[in-house]
Parts: sequence; structure tokens; C-alpha cells
Amino acid sequence: MPGPRSKPEAEDGHAARLAALADRLRRAQAAEIRLDEKLRQLQAEQEENRRRAREEFGTDDPDELRHIAEARRAEADSMLRELEAALDAAEEAIAQATPDGAAPR
Repeated sequence: MPGPRSKPEAEDGHAARLAALADRLRRAQAAEIRLDEKLRQLQAEQEENRRRAREEFGTDDPDELRHIAEARRAEADSMLRELEAALDAAEEAIAQATPDGAAPR
């Protein structure tokens, strides 16, 4: 088992440990600054998105926006089904109008 270190060795060890801790503190402070900047950026983006939502949809409430999106999606699905039905009817009318019953190409 090693014996106790001499006073200069102990001081050198403490100094090295303090230097390492100071370096970690500087890195942590730099990371905190970067995170604060990122937070401010995200907050600004969120506020801009809310402003745009209020302008376009009259609200920035997430539940209301979700309801609006669902209603628009349902409306688009309905319109798509109507279009498909109209295309099917047009293809059938064309097939009936051709002599051999096949749609022209």
C-alpha cells in the first residue's frame, strides 16, 4: 500500500484536479450559453408559428388547430371520393359509347 504523498505532490494533485474542474466548468458554461441561445431561437419560432396560425386560422390553440386539420382532411377525402366516382362514371360512359365496349386509348 503506498504511503501518504508528500505535501508538494498533494498540492500538484489538487492543482491538477482544480484545473480539470475549471475546464469542465468552462465547457458546461459554454454548453449552457448554447442551450440558452437555442431555447430563445425555438421560443421565437414558436411565437412566429402561433402568430401565423392566428392569422391564417383565427386561433393558435393546439386543440382547435387539430380539429381544423381533421375537418380539412375529411373534406379533402370526401372531395377525392367524389372525383374518383366522377372519373369512374366518365370511364363507364366512354366505354358504353365505343363500339367494342373498351375505353379508347
